[in-house]
Amino acid sequence: MSININKTRVISYSRKTNVLLYGYQLCRTAVTRTSCVKDLGVFFGSKLYFHNNVDFLYSQCIKLLGFTRSITFRNSSLDCLYVLYLALIRSKLDSWNSITSTDSAKRERIQKKFASVCFYRYFPHSSYSCTSALERLRLHPLSLRRYLLDALFFIQVYRGLKSCSSLLDNASLRVPTCHVRDFVPQKDTVPLLGAPLLPTWWVKILTYLQMEGFL
Repeated sequence: MSININKTRVISYSRKTNVLLYGYQLCRTAVTRTSCVKDLGVFFGSKLYFHNNVDFLYSQCIKLLGFTRSITFRNSSLDCLYVLYLALIRSKLDSWNSITSTDSAKRERIQKKFASVCFYRYFPHSSYSCTSALERLRLHPLSLRRYLLDALFFIQVYRGLKSCSSLLDNASLRVPTCHVRDFVPQKDTVPLLGAPLLPTWWVKILTYLQMEGFL
């Protein structure tokens, strides 16, 4: 199998101001240098800030929001529009937290646009407020939602529902040994026999996740 030189790119990852760049050749042909590549659907910039990936998601979600708004303009309920938003748009926005505050605010604008669409369409006689609209639709800020989903994943790993040994190692947690003979499960805190008890602050987080419908 021969390598397609036209599809081959070279990129240097660095956050330095002055980066030493070298010209690479493949089969005596210069390889094109780029500052951003797409791999498995994710855009990687040369400085690893993921601005290009956020811009791509923002553009894609804006188009989907406009499409959803058009097809539900007539004979559509709020529940239908809400389900379409969760399935088509918010599912794309639930990504990692390692982005800048500017990129995070850009994604929050998409949810605010959706809230304004719902508010002006289904509550035309009420004064619009972005905060009240999000609360009325029970839409959490995307940044808070991502942190809560991370906390939920951590709780599942801690209880043994999911396997991720590296997470427990990095968190430096000591999982206490549970003796089955003396073990008394507590309601809504230990679903599995032999699972370690959660610390008090994680129990509070778990209770909040259950109340808000994350579980």
